[in-house]
Amino acid sequence: MSSRARTPRPTIPWLASVLLMGIGLALGGYVVWRLYPTLPARWLLFWALALFSMGAALPWLALFHHRWRPERPPSARTLFRESFLVAFFVLLWAWLQMGRLASPGLMVILAALLLLIELLLLARYGA
Repeated sequence: MSSRARTPRPTIPWLASVLLMGIGLALGGYVVWRLYPTLPARWLLFWALALFSMGAALPWLALFHHRWRPERPPSARTLFRESFLVAFFVLLWAWLQMGRLASPGLMVILAALLLLIELLLLARYGA
């Protein structure tokens, strides 16, 4: 044991990660802003949008399942399927919006159809 006392260093560990993330997002936004919308760039946008929407939906879906049925937690397969349906809805909305075809009524109908598909799958598998 050394006789010197360790003095805590006043660091903020999350600040560096937030700054790096902000710089990365700013650079990525600049590149996307300056990019000509070619076909590979559009598919890259859809791929990133799918990953983002699936990742954003997963914790909310798990929270909803835990809130309404705490005695039976959902399987990973169920959560993945539901987050995939959310991502599919977001991608379909973005695709229709590019062609200026997305209307609120159409999106409500599509959301109701996807919800009906999910409810039928849940009833089929007994979840």
